Amino acid sequence: MATAKKTPANPEAGTPAAAPAPKVAAEAAAVKVAAVKVAAVKVAAAKAAVVKAAPAKARVPAKAAAQPAASTGSPSAAAAAATLASPAADLCANLNTQVHGGIAITWEHDAHLYMRRATTLLHYLAATEAALAGPTPDLTVARVRLNALDAAPGATGARRIALARLRLADLTGDAAATIAAAQAIMDAYPADSAEAAFTLGRNLFQTGSYNPARLVLEKLAASDSDPARAQAAWLLAARSAALGGTPQSKEEALILFDKAAGLKGPLSAIATLEKAGHLIDTYQLPEAAAFLGKWLKTLPEDDPLRLPGGLLLGGALYAQGSSNPASLVQALAVYDELLVQVKDQPALLNRLHYLRGTTLELLPDLKDPAKKRETQAFQAFYSVLETTGPPAEWEYFERSGFRALAMLEKAKRWQAAVNIARKIASFNGPRAAEAAARASKIQLEQMMW
Repeated sequence: MATAKKTPANPEAGTPAAAPAPKVAAEAAAVKVAAVKVAAVKVAAAKAAVVKAAPAKARVPAKAAAQPAASTGSPSAAAAAATLASPAADLCANLNTQVHGGIAITWEHDAHLYMRRATTLLHYLAATEAALAGPTPDLTVARVRLNALDAAPGATGARRIALARLRLADLTGDAAATIAAAQAIMDAYPADSAEAAFTLGRNLFQTGSYNPARLVLEKLAASDSDPARAQAAWLLAARSAALGGTPQSKEEALILFDKAAGLKGPLSAIATLEKAGHLIDTYQLPEAAAFLGKWLKTLPEDDPLRLPGGLLLGGALYAQGSSNPASLVQALAVYDELLVQVKDQPALLNRLHYLRGTTLELLPDLKDPAKKRETQAFQAFYSVLETTGPPAEWEYFERSGFRALAMLEKAKRWQAAVNIARKIASFNGPRAAEAAARASKIQLEQMMW
């Protein structure tokens, strides 16, 4: 009695059920041969695309490529190779199984091992994506798992792998590699590359390539189905246009800010405030004041956005003071209103007292219009110094102190000026040495012993 031949055990893949050898008709064989030729053509095309994407200096002979030396290819060539090689490997693994039919899932052929490998690598991909997500990404784990995916002979999920590689490059701060990887994904998957397009636009913006960034972001914002990402793209496109350098680009930025603010989302208020700031930066002061005044009227009294909006409005009104003195009165009223809102925030109080003081210095005195409101201005500056503990912030604290000191020196009140300078120095802030030197200089020049 004949003994059945035992299938050898395989510790990696387990023991699949043996399949009887199928009878292959001539037509089926011809179809299989044709499928193999199609696969070969597609793989050859993918390899040709990789070679074409690489610069001349990155193309090395096969013998040299087999050496373990570090790659000298450019980031764009590496990104293109990584993006095109994975789909080619996935295609080959699937076609290989289909071409071999039933024998592909027996120990007579290794095709099923590649499929098993691909299934296992899907779990690696999910773990890689999890490592890159969240507020504290684990870049080390992500890098190790991506290296394992890159080394896999039949990796599936090529687009997801490419996106994970893109996120890793972005999180590590490698702008050149991020831009190259994003562009490669957009070339390989033009119909499904919104995330890559946004990452590309943001990195172009961060590296100062404002015009290319604007082109990418505007195109994305106009077609993206994700409203949150579309709003962010409009906002970054507006910033890119504002920094573009040409007068036309700066004017077009206002339209882009409007598009970002017009979408309902978390960035609407930011887009509105940035538009106002852009109007101020381009010296469109009356337009900025009118725009902010209208917007602030739509906000509730307790809305926290009234503070940044009010500071911008006060700045726009103050900047018009030389040509329109009435705007200084309006600016002072804005600062007085904001003081009530920030009474429990010492850092903002210092800033507002300083702004009030600079405004009062330019306003005519109510009793004697030939004079300025210098007494009230001095009181605003000096009120910042009336604290016993360390100040909540140094910038406007010391600005106010030195402004008060300058007013006393102008009035030739030397002893009071020395006292103020010593008071500033006593807080041991960034300008403490300057204040102490100022006190000594006044004493020396005025022979105050």
